[in-house]
Amino acid sequence: LCGPKGIGKTSLAAKLFHQVRVVKTFDVSIWHHSNSESVAEDLGDLLNSVYGKVIQQPEKSFFDYLKQNKALVILDGIENWMDNLKEAEKFLKKIVELDHKSLVILTSSEPIKILQDLEANRRAISNIQVKKLFNDDAIKILSEYDLQKGDADKFVTSFEGNPYLIHRACARVRDLFGGNIDEFDSKTSFAGIIFRPDYESIF
Repeated sequence: LCGPKGIGKTSLAAKLFHQVRVVKTFDVSIWHHSNSESVAEDLGDLLNSVYGKVIQQPEKSFFDYLKQNKALVILDGIENWMDNLKEAEKFLKKIVELDHKSLVILTSSEPIKILQDLEANRRAISNIQVKKLFNDDAIKILSEYDLQKGDADKFVTSFEGNPYLIHRACARVRDLFGGNIDEFDSKTSFAGIIFRPDYESIF
């Protein structure tokens, strides 16, 4: 699953994770958020949480685990690995090519070329781009904040349908503009100052 920060990749993965655990499709479910630029380091942390001890050769142990268990594994935020591209590509290619019955879901804020290439070669992988909310769904967020709607379509479009940004914007409109969208919209230079850090980090 790929898409910009705040678009809903982790929420989507979490929903699937919960549903799969309820229906017990897999023998074991593991969630790990990437905290390192190193694949081996992240896998070491993941396996430490599974076995309660430090594991030597974490990559080999991880692949053995996939083969021995019917597991759902979610690796969230793997864009961190792209600074060590060769290590990441080797690991990701092996996940796809290894004979196992586990399902591995990856989330990344950017598309990963090796995974796109593997899909193009008809390997057992699907790359899914998580896109913006539809306007009707985005406008529902406004009702959670009791905003005076004004031009709601224009308001949600301003934030590219990104639910994280829409929630942030609604909270600011409620707290700084008394819930009046039109008042917020008329002070665009002030709005730009408020949201500039978010936009710089996301875009």
